[in-house]
Amino acid sequence: DAHIMEGARELAARNPQLTASYLERRLKIGSSKAEDVMELLQEEGFLDPR
Repeated sequence: DAHIMEGARELAARNPQLTASYLERRLKIGSSKAEDVMELLQEEGFLDPR
């Protein structure tokens, strides 16, 4: 999971309009995992709350 979060942080830094479906495609993860990652990115301040 650490490598998934690292990749997600890099993507979020480059794309503040990041979506869960984009994470799914780029990181090759499922939709549930992508939603969890989005929530963690929001908690860490990488993304604005939706």
